[in-house]
This record gives sequence, structure tokens and C-alpha cells, in this order.
Amino acid sequence: MIVQKFVFSFLYLFCSLKANSFLQLNGYKTDKGFLCYFKTDFSAFAIVFCAVDVVFFVVFNGIWLHVHLVLSLILALWYIVEPKKTPLRYTWRMKRLLFAEWMFFVMISFLFSPVVFLLVPLVVLLANQTNAPMELCIKASFLQKAKMKLKRYPDLKIIGITGSYAKTSVKDAVFQMLSQKYKVIKTPDSFNTPMGIAKTINQSDFDGVDFFICEMGARRVGEIKELCDIVSPDISIITGISQQHLATFKNVQNVLKTKLEIIEGTKKDGIVFLNDDCSYLQKVDIKNRTVFRSGSRCNCDAFCFNKKLGKDGCECTISLQGHIFNLKTKLIGSHVCSNLCLCSIVGLILGLKPQEISTAVNNLEFSPHRLELLPSKNGLYILDDSYNANINGVKNALDSLTFFEGKKFVIMSGVVDCGESQQKINCEIGGYMATRCDFALLVGINSNSIKTGLLQKGFCSDKIFCCQSMKEAVDIANRYACCDDVILFCNDLPDNVI
Repeated sequence: MIVQKFVFSFLYLFCSLKANSFLQLNGYKTDKGFLCYFKTDFSAFAIVFCAVDVVFFVVFNGIWLHVHLVLSLILALWYIVEPKKTPLRYTWRMKRLLFAEWMFFVMISFLFSPVVFLLVPLVVLLANQTNAPMELCIKASFLQKAKMKLKRYPDLKIIGITGSYAKTSVKDAVFQMLSQKYKVIKTPDSFNTPMGIAKTINQSDFDGVDFFICEMGARRVGEIKELCDIVSPDISIITGISQQHLATFKNVQNVLKTKLEIIEGTKKDGIVFLNDDCSYLQKVDIKNRTVFRSGSRCNCDAFCFNKKLGKDGCECTISLQGHIFNLKTKLIGSHVCSNLCLCSIVGLILGLKPQEISTAVNNLEFSPHRLELLPSKNGLYILDDSYNANINGVKNALDSLTFFEGKKFVIMSGVVDCGESQQKINCEIGGYMATRCDFALLVGINSNSIKTGLLQKGFCSDKIFCCQSMKEAVDIANRYACCDDVILFCNDLPDNVI
């Protein structure tokens, strides 16, 4: 009997993996992102299974245990076999959470087995709350360890990069530039949270390292300040400001206020670099720090002109503190020259020569999933911009379609986390798409808003497809696309955005 209960408790734990995945994708916060779990087919079937389980327990008790086992196995195997954009990561935090859940499931197996499928998400929430004090202590210890480690390297120069967009692209470009002359470490992928940055620090060997490039993200006012308390930058870069994370920021002014926290967090003798092509940053007046601006205006410290954009890459001329030189890269997009101008002045101020900058730019590789031109398949061009998450980036990606001569397909999920402005912003995206693509394949919760924007601009309704999944959108695109056509993947949203 006891062995049987323990076996079932492990099955229940497997049944909880779907809810745990949503919790992890939402940063272990139990707000809107986690609640999307209740909109999934898995959750709906769990409710149906619970009803069936109760009926068999009450009416057909003799065979209930066998039915309960079958239902448990189906739900346990469901998450394991279903396709996932982002699989559950078995971090130490997740392992601790699963252990706490297992203990609750052991108790439930003795008390409430017939309704266990209904209780699964509640157990996940309860275990998460139970572990919260311990997790806070572990986090504080982890962050303190990272701060103390950095203090052991007084000669290490820290570069902090923040902004609503282009953080990772600029980080990768600056890294490749500086790596020609210096030993450089950067935060990997999109590690831009306190724990992600601390993990990079704690796992890195900074002996002999000249620069540590640190990407800094935020969803709430004060979060950049929190990151600067961990890594006080010697050099700060702000890539731009846009309508991003308005669900938590509420307005663009709070976004700007938060990104500017990096300036206060920069050391007193530090340097700040601003992208002057962003209208919000043009108005920023900074005192008590050395400031350099880059952009398209000739009064910037570095400005770019003679831009040539196409599907084979970008070219431009840079005027930089008395130096005039050309840059050429295979990166594509109307935003590339602006980003490279910003990276170039960073490189020059930090000791690189114009020729070294030019060589580095020529050798730049695409940042994965950020307007990445993938190898052609069947003569098609594939533009992967699936990690894009803001309206500026979406517009830049759509502008890039004009470089291609064939039919233009856009697989679009829109932008999320925009609060009350979400419908308006996605409607605007639809209007922008209307003059830049031939086929619109819409996926997810923003489909209706994007479709409205398309129709308002006179886009042909027969060329709009509202799809249930990314796979369906790809199948439709493949049905109509042929040689020399281009397919743009824009904003492939994670599983917890339904």
C-alpha cells in the first residue's frame, strides 16, 4: 500500500511538469504568465480526467485504481512527448521545487487521490511559496559571492549594456571588436538578470581578463540599479528606448527612467555611450560623466553616412573623432549601421584603431535569432528574427524585406507584455506590415489586432492566415513560397504566452 502511494506520488510529479515549465518561463512569479497554464489543452484535459476519476471512484470503485493509473500515465507522458519551444530546465532551483512538490504529492496520495489532477497547479504554487524564503537566501548568497569575486579584480573594466532593443547584438559586436586586442568575457546569450549575471561571474575565470561585457535587462523601475549594485560599470552603453514591457513599466517615461539608472550606477570617472538615433536619448542631459553620442546627426561624436543596405549586408562611412573610414558587414537591417556606429566609438575610445574596427565589423557573425539570414533552402531566403520582442525591432525586420525581390512572407506573433497598449501596438504593427509583405501568417493572441491593422491599410484578406501553431504557419508558407521568395520569422513567443 505504501509503495503504491509512493509510485503514484512520482506519477503526479510528472503530471506537474507542464505547470512547472510555465512557472519557470515566468521567472517563478505567479502572475499572468503562469496563469496562461490554465488556458492550455493540458489543463483542460486534467479537469476532464479529474471528473472521470471522481465518477469511477464513487460509482465503479472496484476498477477505480486501474483507471486512475491510466489517467495518471497519460498526463505524466503528455508533457514528455509533446513538442516544446522551451523545455523545462532542471536547474538546482527547479530540483528543489520538485522535491517540495513531491512531498506534497505523497501527502495527497494518502488523502485526496481522486482530485489530484485538479490540485496539480495548486501544489506547484504552494511548493513555490514554501520554498520562497529559502530561495531568497540562496539568491542573496549567490549575488554576494559574485560581488566579492569582482572586488578581487580591481583592474577589470566592466562594460554595462542596456536598452529596450539591440542589447545582445551590440554586446556581441563590441565583444568581437575588443577581442582582437584584449581578453574579453561576456554574459552568454540573453543572460541579463541578477542571477544570470551572477552565474556568469561565479563560473568565469577573470585572471588576465581586460573587459567583462555585461548585458542588463529590466521589467520594472529599479531593476537596472539592482544590477549596477552587483556590477558597477566603468563603461555604460544605452542602445535605445521603446515601448517595451509596458505591462510592468506602465509608460515609456518609466522605461527611460529605468534605463538611465545605469548612468547613476556607472563609476564617477566612467564613460557613457548613447545611441543618438533614439529620439528619447537625444533629450537626455547627463552631468558628472564623460558622454559620447553616436548616430546619423553630424553633431554626434560619431556619425554614419553613405549607407548602403541590401540582402547581402550593409555598408556605411563613419566619421569618428577626426577619423573617416568605411564599414562593411554581412549583417542586414536598417538598424545595423546605427548599431555599428555606436560600437565603433566604443572600440575607438577603448583603444582600437579604425582598421581594427573595420576588420572586426567585416568578420561579424549574425547573433542567433536576431534578424539572422539562414542558409537558403530550396532557393528560399529565411530571416530568423524570432528573439525580437519590441516594436522597433519588428519594424526594422519588416523594412529588411524590401531588400528581397521575390514574394515576402511574414510569420508574426506580435509583441506582448505591453499592458493596455498591446492591442494598439500590434494593430500598428499590422499597418506597417501591410506595405512590406505579400502574405501575413499570424500566430497567437495578437492575431486579431495585427489583422485589423493589415485590413485598415487595405491588405488583401485572402493573403491573411490566422494559424493555430507555428507549424501550421510554416506549412502554409511552404505551400505558396518558391525560389527567391523570403520568409521572415518574427517574435516566436514562448509557451507561456497563449
